[in-house]
Formats: sequence, C-alpha cells, structure tokens
Amino acid sequence: MPVITEPRYDELIQGLIEKTREGKLQWEPTALADHFITVIGGEYGVALRRKANEYTLTIRDAGDREVISLEVGRLLDERVSLYDELKALFDLIVPQVATEGVNSVLETLKTL
Repeated sequence: MPVITEPRYDELIQGLIEKTREGKLQWEPTALADHFITVIGGEYGVALRRKANEYTLTIRDAGDREVISLEVGRLLDERVSLYDELKALFDLIVPQVATEGVNSVLETLKTL
C-alpha cells in the first residue's frame, strides 16, 4: 500500500512569501476584513484570510474550482510551522496593501 503524504504546503507558502517579497505578487484587499487576494500567472486565484487565531489559504484555478484549501489555527492545530508561515505571509501583505492604498490616494490628491 502506498504511503500518503501531506501536500507540500511548506514549499507552497514559502514560494508565496518569496514572490511577495520580490514584488512579483500584488495582493489586493477585499470587502472582508483581513482578507486579501492575488493571481498567480493568470491561472490561479489565491486568497488569504485571517480570522481570530486562524488563517485560511484558498487557491482556485481559472475555472473557479478549489485546488487547495488550507485552514490552520494556532490553538487548534498541530501544524504550528504552517501557522507561523501563513502569519509571516499575512504580515508581508498588510504593509504592501497599505502602501499601495496611500500611494493611490496621493496620486488622486495630485490631480485635484
């Protein structure tokens, strides 16, 4: 019987962190609090949401089919490293989005 292993979530999250740091992923806020989205190569929509002590990472393909759904809670989950990695990604996204928001407002002010 083959051994079933957990998907390579660590590698995936590290890739998202790396591409976010490099500015290759541009995250945008949604109407929901603490919920951000981006697109990978025009093929995959990625959403990251923080709610209380929990992070949810969802990836959908171009047909809007859910490819990955990872929900990790600090107190509820043994996968502490995944929680810490999703928190690190979230902590990168928030200032990026805030900076873009301020820049957008400044550009609008200049046109007045």
